[in-house]
Amino acid sequence: MTPNRFVPEVMTTSSKLFGLEIIRFLSSLSVLVWHYQHFSMIAHKPVDFIKKQQPFYGVLRLFYEYGYHGVQVFWCISGFIFFWKYRGLISSRAISWKQFFMLRFSRLYPLHFVTLLLVMVLQFIYFSHTHYFFVYPYNDASHGQAPVKLDKKES
Repeated sequence: MTPNRFVPEVMTTSSKLFGLEIIRFLSSLSVLVWHYQHFSMIAHKPVDFIKKQQPFYGVLRLFYEYGYHGVQVFWCISGFIFFWKYRGLISSRAISWKQFFMLRFSRLYPLHFVTLLLVMVLQFIYFSHTHYFFVYPYNDASHGQAPVKLDKKES
């Protein structure tokens, strides 16, 4: 195994919490299935989408109906796994805050930025052909910052 300058050897040999990983996978699958309904929308309005007629509805019924709850489940489990994985390294100071930041940033943000750019390009293409956005109509900079503004009181 080639050593990675950012990942201490302790992390590369640690075991996984297999049961939690399965639940985390199922929660992400539930979000994916729940988003399937967006393919039957014109602008932000559903058109002829009947959940009971969707593929594998009998097996995936909970995912079609309540899949949006998978986000919270996924983040809770990920937070626990994150703590479990790094607790020893952080408490023993075997990893610096710079290494910790690089590990988290390099794992999360490259895919986030690529996805964001891809969606921006696809939204632009879709809008140029249809004159409305795909599913979510608010695609300007002020709405892109909405999560940041949620914790501030409106005057």
